[in-house]
Amino acid sequence: MDCKRTKDLLSEYVDGLIGDGDRTGLIAHLGSCPGCADEARVLAAVRDALRSAPRFGAPRGFASGVMERIREEVPDTGSEGAFGWFRAMPLRLKFAEAAAAAFVMALGIYSAGVLSDNLFSSGAESAVLEQSDSSLVASVQPEDLGPVPPESLADIYLSIKENGNGQ
Repeated sequence: MDCKRTKDLLSEYVDGLIGDGDRTGLIAHLGSCPGCADEARVLAAVRDALRSAPRFGAPRGFASGVMERIREEVPDTGSEGAFGWFRAMPLRLKFAEAAAAAFVMALGIYSAGVLSDNLFSSGAESAVLEQSDSSLVASVQPEDLGPVPPESLADIYLSIKENGNGQ
């Protein structure tokens, strides 16, 4: 076993939590490596010092006093209605949220304008689009298409077309 692996296992060894397989190799390494043996002695001394240290309890009523101070310092947002959390929010955070919302709305409006320009393009472009659509439709044969799942939109469309209810 090397020094790195020994140092990884040393705390478990001192606490008595190491497995038998690792314990044998670790003890052999501690017998041959004075540096790791010194570190094991220091860890054991620290463990013994901590175990023998006097224990102090918290004064009577300490936990209830802490909880009372927390209740005094934290505003109760639950009793202020549905938007109590918003009223309790710092002003700079409110401004940041408003700015983010305005940015998202402006981006949405701009995107809608760009999309509508592309969708409703000029007459020459729409004629090209109609021409390419008709050649695409003409190139597709019914045999090339797979079966239509029942109660899908395609099935509803086909049943309307076959019954003559479509325009």
